Amino acid sequence: MYAIVGLGNPGSEYEGTRHNVGSAAVQHIAEEAAGMAGLSWQSKFSCMYARQRLAGENCVFVIPQKYMNLSGEAVAPLLNFFKIDAEDVIVLYDELDLSPGVLRLKKGGSAAGHNGIKNLCRHIGDGFSRVRIGIGHPRDHIAAIREEKGVAISGSGSAARGDVSSWVLSRPGPEDKELIHKAVSLSGEVVKVLIEDGLKAAQNRFHLK
Repeated sequence: MYAIVGLGNPGSEYEGTRHNVGSAAVQHIAEEAAGMAGLSWQSKFSCMYARQRLAGENCVFVIPQKYMNLSGEAVAPLLNFFKIDAEDVIVLYDELDLSPGVLRLKKGGSAAGHNGIKNLCRHIGDGFSRVRIGIGHPRDHIAAIREEKGVAISGSGSAARGDVSSWVLSRPGPEDKELIHKAVSLSGEVVKVLIEDGLKAAQNRFHLK
């Protein structure tokens, strides 16, 4: 059995924000897998979860209902309940250091500053697979505006580097939204290939710009 986990913050005020692309992707994958049969979400251990087959395997789709930096606290008890090891967990989440809509896959390694992944590693170990969905970085957004308008933004303060907290909790503009939506729509195929053919095959297929 696999656990497909989508990270985000709970509550309607966070729906559609950059930080919630992981939970949006998992909801999309689960609903696509269920098809016309429909999907039944249940609540347990501070998680919303649904059971559904994907790529010929039994899967539990999980959306934590604690804030991002407490994701591991929510997910760990549910994995223990279903007796799912970290190596059979696939986590989808937002990635600042990837351009909007770019997908990158990896297994294990550091949290690279992502608080949700950091908390997951603390509670379940770092051996899970990761689908990173690019949301862009505010510094790149500022640089693009500066280039377009010829406006100089100097210094090393928040105006120059961009306010990361505000950025991830905001909703993307039309262009970025479309790119991120395409990545979310593709995420089901990504997870299928991960399950059926493994990490290397998925990387070879989806690490194209």
